[in-house]
Amino acid sequence: MMPDSESYSPEFFDCDVLWIAIPPKSRSGEGDNYIKRVKRIIAAAIKHGVKQVVHISSTGVYGDHNQEVDELTPPDPISPSGKILLQVEQLLRKQAEFITTIVRFGGLVGPSRDPGRFFAGKKNIPNGKAPVNLIHLDDCIRICAAILDKKSFGYIYNACSPHHPEKAGFYTQAAIRSGLKAPDFTDELLEWKIVRSVYIDDVLGYSFKVGDWDKYLGE
Repeated sequence: MMPDSESYSPEFFDCDVLWIAIPPKSRSGEGDNYIKRVKRIIAAAIKHGVKQVVHISSTGVYGDHNQEVDELTPPDPISPSGKILLQVEQLLRKQAEFITTIVRFGGLVGPSRDPGRFFAGKKNIPNGKAPVNLIHLDDCIRICAAILDKKSFGYIYNACSPHHPEKAGFYTQAAIRSGLKAPDFTDELLEWKIVRSVYIDDVLGYSFKVGDWDKYLGE
């Protein structure tokens, strides 16, 4: 990650693999600033001879278009952050001076991301039948380590647990598990997607630590 300042330490880019993990902010005007920051990182990476770049992106680049998606599905983002991230992916992958690997994470669950708190006590939450696309922090770390260990660079990886329970059931169970008031969802299916992580298995041979959310919430 690189600070907002134009200045940086050359030692930062003295690495075999440069990881870019800078989530875009949603406020107005952030898109242009985000692209500028990435362009500065690209220029510095080229200047210092970086040969491998891994960009942490999001499954939000697919948008919710009522379908299953995998790494071969053309992205079609709806949200501002998804559109920005897709622009950055394309910008990085067109650079000839280094190889770019993209890791598209699902929604994060972990020690500081308790899903029980996401909707606890809220009422009339729409789209209760939509499937969730989530990943545990432990799997995020292990997948990144697997990419390094196997030197499996140059791919686009979807990183999302293979279990996709309905939103209402998952978040209700999560809230109860955390001792919080259960949320109330509308019994409907609006826009949705299911993210398949084909290359995680086919290329990395990786098995998810948290591959069953019912089991995870029952622990």
